[in-house]
Amino acid sequence: MEFRFLLNLPVVSIANWGEASDMDTIAHFYREINSGFLNKNCGQGFEISYLAEYDENDDPLFRKFVDYTPENHEKIKKMLEADDCMEFFIHESDLIKYYKDFKVRDLQKALETQPPKQVLKEAYLVTEQILKEYFENIGSSRILRTLDELVKIIQECMDRGSLAFIDVFLVTKKDYHTYTHCANVGLYCLALANKLQMKPEAIREIGLGGMLFDVGKKSIPYEIIVKEGKLEPQEFQFIRKHPSAGRKDLNDMKCYSENILKMAAEHHERYDGTGYPFQLKGEKISLYARVCNIMDVFGAMTAPRSNRPGMTPFAALTEMKNNMEGHLICEFWSISSKFLRMPPQQELLHPDQRVIPRHPTKKRRPAPDRYSRELTFSNYRVCKCTRFFYAFFLSDPLMLCPAR
Repeated sequence: MEFRFLLNLPVVSIANWGEASDMDTIAHFYREINSGFLNKNCGQGFEISYLAEYDENDDPLFRKFVDYTPENHEKIKKMLEADDCMEFFIHESDLIKYYKDFKVRDLQKALETQPPKQVLKEAYLVTEQILKEYFENIGSSRILRTLDELVKIIQECMDRGSLAFIDVFLVTKKDYHTYTHCANVGLYCLALANKLQMKPEAIREIGLGGMLFDVGKKSIPYEIIVKEGKLEPQEFQFIRKHPSAGRKDLNDMKCYSENILKMAAEHHERYDGTGYPFQLKGEKISLYARVCNIMDVFGAMTAPRSNRPGMTPFAALTEMKNNMEGHLICEFWSISSKFLRMPPQQELLHPDQRVIPRHPTKKRRPAPDRYSRELTFSNYRVCKCTRFFYAFFLSDPLMLCPAR
């Protein structure tokens, strides 16, 4: 092997890596790689390391094995594919550079040459992979910073392609993984904010918050997350704590806005005050968190579980409308009223539901019997809001098909 001389390099210690002293173990900064991770088009090198030994505290220590460059791609790939190959790792700092300087930059270039829908699909896959790095592969939250540029790319795709929610929905995967669910909710939130014509910076903020809203679940034991059936009271206590844990983790990074922190902390609050962890009610819940709550429920219902298939969007929305009126319909109304102009256009109403207009000087005539079910303006707003959300989610006949 031509790389043997590198085996005599010193063992990596916590002191060599600045921020590593804040972590419980140096292993949190390394991620195992295989040949599929390598890409000779990345145009940059990184160190490949191996597990050398364990220290007196039984923590793993790593040595540099070789510098990977596009020039020696084939040689290293062949080595990693060997049956007797040892395990190799990449350091978190190099992993972040790999995503920022290669994956994200490639997507930015693709925006100029490829259809927006295709770039959206590729950007979604990179988003999901970065979230997987956080939840499953490494322990540090630094990797989450690479999502910032991805949100801008996704927003650009939606703007350039005039993409409807159907386009976003069909791009997303439907499975039980937390990192997939976070990626989905982020795209759904961004699509809704775009439809509501929020300001560009607000659209990016709510999309990023949707991707990060469930980071607190990393503190929940995996066996509780995947458990089928009803949780025991002591198990549910872990669930109730994850919004606060998520806010703390994001706040400790000192780079996210208060709106994003509230999406993590308040996405399980309910408009009627029955949610957790703070039992906030009505307008006291952040608008961003209410958007996130709707998309969280929608994403969970359209994803398959071990005991049921994923619902169609139409079935999920109908369930949300009919059986969750204590909070979701109120949230629909509250959110849309912030951004949608909803004058009482009576031509949209059934004749038996029209509001008889009042004249400032003329005395109003008694309403005939057919107007006995007069609809108040407030209730009208709820009806129009509900129609808006149906139109938003079900913007294409394909939305009636089973979730894929």
